[in-house]
Amino acid sequence: MRQRDRWLSVPLVSAVHRGAFPQPAGAQVRGVVQNGVGQPIEGATVELWRPMERAAIRRTGADGAFRFGEAKSAGASALYVARIGFAPLRIAIAPGAT
Repeated sequence: MRQRDRWLSVPLVSAVHRGAFPQPAGAQVRGVVQNGVGQPIEGATVELWRPMERAAIRRTGADGAFRFGEAKSAGASALYVARIGFAPLRIAIAPGAT
């Protein structure tokens, strides 16, 4: 498989959904970064963004998981996920989505 053919997916398990609305107070953003065949991606960089600023950065663990607590997630509007060897991914966040 050529490097440019590889991609990331982020099956999110809580508080994230495609949309354009910031997260309300009390929300958490968490999920799992996987490759195209569903295997977890360790060491991916996940950036949490508010409309005009980067709020926080996390790296995924061996299980591909990441989590942003309530304080960081408040007002979040997007995630940017990147890992060397994979195409980057942007995901818009909607409030209250699961």
